[in-house]
Amino acid sequence: MSKQPDKVFALYYRAARTNDNDTTLHLDNQMHQLLQYARQHGIDSFALYADMGYPGTTPDRPAYKEMLSAIHSGHVQAVVTHSTTRIARDSVSLYQFLEDAAQHGTAVIAIREGGDLLAESKAFAAIHSLMKGGALK
Repeated sequence: MSKQPDKVFALYYRAARTNDNDTTLHLDNQMHQLLQYARQHGIDSFALYADMGYPGTTPDRPAYKEMLSAIHSGHVQAVVTHSTTRIARDSVSLYQFLEDAAQHGTAVIAIREGGDLLAESKAFAAIHSLMKGGALK
């Protein structure tokens, strides 16, 4: 993925509250993984977005909303997260996020899943369309 100088990578991480120490530890681990990914891939222009104590079952999270705003304003080249469960805990909400990101030209990368989720989402949509008797776009 080539760098776009006027855009940043959004490094997003989240942990629901089980207890304060456990939540902090999970956030620290995710942050270190995201920063390591950024270093390994030469990403030097990024913004960190962290939601502590919020479940992935709701989009009503302060950092998540702030990141969406940056995506909608065209300032985010890609979202990098530890895993898809950090974005959403259900496939419908995750798919909606991926569609929203695609409409704004933002890639979505999940380290744990090992790839560009947006490309995989498009491939899934194409296969789903074919299975329903549609044609590839």
